[in-house]
Parts: sequence; structure tokens; C-alpha cells
Amino acid sequence: MFSKLPEYLEWANGRTLASMESIDAPGESLAGVLGHVVAAEEHWFARLGGGETELANWPKLSLSELRIAIRRNAETCRSILRSSADRGLTEWIVSYENSSGERFEQRASDIFMHVFAHGAYHRGQIATAIKRAGGRPAVTDYIAYCRKG
Repeated sequence: MFSKLPEYLEWANGRTLASMESIDAPGESLAGVLGHVVAAEEHWFARLGGGETELANWPKLSLSELRIAIRRNAETCRSILRSSADRGLTEWIVSYENSSGERFEQRASDIFMHVFAHGAYHRGQIATAIKRAGGRPAVTDYIAYCRKG
């Protein structure tokens, strides 16, 4: 079910970044929201065994730094999915500590679903802001990704 997730995240985040670049002044707030998306991906992937985190929860990243983080996250996600092939994502229980220090256990499949939904939510916020600024927001719906082949 999640085999397309790394490519989808890279595609959707990349299209969002490109749409931000298409308006005169995307501003720190839009870059901040996309920065939060890629930081959250990084944090969740680290909890899944994808290494250490480099980004704050709401990092201040340039558009070029965002592009690098988007690519890095897609590769980390690919690596995690490859290494988890022996165990089912619904059976794989991940123990982690959230940013408030609380301990939790979740199925890896639930974490991947959260990463998907969290990013979609915030990309929608960015699309709304771009439209209000007179720009053309990117279409980042999962079905649009699937249609592109």
C-alpha cells in the first residue's frame, strides 16, 4: 500500500515548492509551512529507524534547502520501506517519544498514513495561500499523481 509513498511525497512537495516559486513573494510563512512538512517527515522517518533528525519542527529553510530536504526524505522513506520488506507494516510496532517527551507505540502503517495525511493537509494550506496571492496552486492530489503514470 505504501510502495508509492516516497515518490508521491517527493512529487507533491516538489510541485508545491514550484508553485511557491511561481508567485512574486512566497514569503517566510509559506516556506515555513512546507519546512514544517519536510521536518515532520524527517522526524517520523527517524522514529521508524531512518537516522537522526537535522531539522527543527518549524525550521526556517530557503527554497533551495527545502528542495534538498524533499529529496533526502524521499530517499530515507525508500530505504525504510526496503528494509521493512521482511515485516508487515501493520505488525511492526514502533516505540517513540514525541516532541513533548511523551512515550507512544504505533503501528508503522499508522505512522506512514499520518505522514501522508499531515503533508496533504499543509500542502492544502499552501495552495490556498498561493491562490489568494493570485498564483496558480499545484495540484498535489494522490489520484493526480497516480494518473501521471
